Amino acid sequence: MSNGLLQRLGGETRFDVVVVGGGINGAGIVRDAAIRGYKVLLVEAHDFASGTSSRSSKLIHGGLRYLEHGEFRLVFESCRERFVLAQQLPHLVRPIRITIPVYTGARRNALLIRTGVALYDLLAGTRGLGRGRSVNRQDLIDERLVADGLTGGVSFVDCQMDDARVCLETLIDAEGRSARCLNYVRADALAETDTGERTLSLRDERSGDRQDVTARVVVNATGPWSDITAQSLTGTRTGRLQLNRGCHIVTRRPISRRALLLPSRDDRRVFFVLPFRSTTLIGTTESAVDSAEDFDRVSAGEIDYLLRNVNAYMPDLGMTRDDIAFAFAGTRPLASGRSRGGLSEVSRRHQVVEQGNLLTVIGGKYSTFRAIAADAVNRIARRLSAEAPGCRTLTTPFACARFRDFETYASHTVASYVAGGMAEGSARHIVQTYGSRHVEIERRLARAGLAEPLAEGVPHLAAELVTAFDVEHAATLEDFMIRRSGLAYHPDNMRLAGAVAEKAIALGLLGEAAAEEQLDEFRETVEGPLRRA
Repeated sequence: MSNGLLQRLGGETRFDVVVVGGGINGAGIVRDAAIRGYKVLLVEAHDFASGTSSRSSKLIHGGLRYLEHGEFRLVFESCRERFVLAQQLPHLVRPIRITIPVYTGARRNALLIRTGVALYDLLAGTRGLGRGRSVNRQDLIDERLVADGLTGGVSFVDCQMDDARVCLETLIDAEGRSARCLNYVRADALAETDTGERTLSLRDERSGDRQDVTARVVVNATGPWSDITAQSLTGTRTGRLQLNRGCHIVTRRPISRRALLLPSRDDRRVFFVLPFRSTTLIGTTESAVDSAEDFDRVSAGEIDYLLRNVNAYMPDLGMTRDDIAFAFAGTRPLASGRSRGGLSEVSRRHQVVEQGNLLTVIGGKYSTFRAIAADAVNRIARRLSAEAPGCRTLTTPFACARFRDFETYASHTVASYVAGGMAEGSARHIVQTYGSRHVEIERRLARAGLAEPLAEGVPHLAAELVTAFDVEHAATLEDFMIRRSGLAYHPDNMRLAGAVAEKAIALGLLGEAAAEEQLDEFRETVEGPLRRA
């Protein structure tokens, strides 16, 4: 019997580097290593970005609040990386102006906030994407913020992103440089060979196929599962992992045109209210987590915390659980031993723990994934080469960003699609989602039915569903709804999921039984957290 896993590996079983974990850190590492010319394999036990890397606040940020804890070096690095990503992936990482309202008697007074924003701009320097500004009191009242004690506000600029797609495009770019990236493949054993290399036992979670591969260096980039993975591979945990879960809610209707950073009325924490797609994203919380198995649990307390604090600032909304379309949580894998106080004050700096030829990446921020990858691959390079090649990710464009000026490129491409009969909304969506990889969609438009809308009320085309399964490694309805299309965040997500399931059946992507089962699983993902909380 043929081994389908070996076929997925392209018949290759020996690699310079094997990366375990398909979140953003693993993706960044495999891309960096591939650019330097190493033979690289990445395996992910579930779907790419299915853990923390698709469960963030959807921000690439410098970390304004880290200034309170004296993390100046981290903020400087984060502002630099924010600028790099906005330049390299302008269709996925876009500047967003965020406002902090100022109230009399608040712990963070006007002077403290203005000083913090000014320092934030100073640390960003020429890599800043916009300067801090004062915001008129009436403008904030118009956003339905409570007027009592409100004196105005201060705004600053960070970036909003599509977190799952940034991760996916990083992996796709690595694949274009001959890396192998496999989802639904688990690494469950590690042994050292006589030559000092490592043999990994891989198992395809869908077919059950097994295959051993050999690597000169193995990287554990499994985020919240880093200690579990390290123990399963070596028998020893790193002992440096601290888990910190953040919960978010997505509203059924937009509640603010302005992005807001709001200090909690309950404690010292802050949370965001962000315009997101066609609605509003609210989060995050900070809760200690004992086990990575609990990484995606949304608790009643966290939902109530967010609703209570939003209603404290916007009492006219009277928000309840009925106003929530989707709630999700992600667990931050922070490096322990660097706390200056509570959970929100644990440092976001990363560590690389070296256990022989196994490197484990712990901590860090999504915003700094390129720099984290550079550090990890520099360590790999020193092990593998007498003359180690340097990092080139600062100057190497992504496959989805083959243009000089995105706005000009997008304008011309959209006009071309519209002239060919495509609805303008769909044309803009295609270019803003896929960048220069819109050609993957274009190649499939001539096939019968694929130029049609995927579902009523959204700009997505049926060709995107086929592309997700053919090119982007989607295997389930949830893979597509959450991490390929983002339709899970739509207020009418269950209706759309039903339409997508029907289309997947019609196109032969899923059988009827599988589609029905996966629709039930997606319903549990969307409705389960609210029902259980």
